[in-house]
Amino acid sequence: MKIKIHFGEIEVPKAIIGEWRKRKGEYEDIEQFISENAWQFLSSYEGRLVHRDLAIFLRDYEANNIPIWGGYFAYKEFSFEDAGNKYTILAFGWNDENGKPDIHMVGYKEY
Repeated sequence: MKIKIHFGEIEVPKAIIGEWRKRKGEYEDIEQFISENAWQFLSSYEGRLVHRDLAIFLRDYEANNIPIWGGYFAYKEFSFEDAGNKYTILAFGWNDENGKPDIHMVGYKEY
C-alpha cells in the first residue's frame, strides 16, 4: 500500500498497516491515521532496531513534513558489522524553531 506525500509516493510498511487496521474506524483513511500518529511512531521506535522498511518509511515521511517554522532537514546513515551481522543506523530530522537539531535515530539489521 502506498500513500501520497508532497514529493511523490512512499510504501507504507506492514507494521503501520497493522496498527491502522486495528484502529481503522477512527480515521477516514490511512493517510489521516499516519498524519495524526507520525510523532508517536517516531517516539516509540526511537533508538530501536526495526524492520528495514519501517526505518526507511519513518525517515522518508519525516523528510516530507517540513515544520511550520521551516528549517533544514538533516540526514546521515552509517553501517557497522558486529559478530557477522550488519546493522544500519539512520539519523534524521529537522532543526527546531530555535535552530537546534531535533534528530531521530532508528536502525535495522541487514544480515
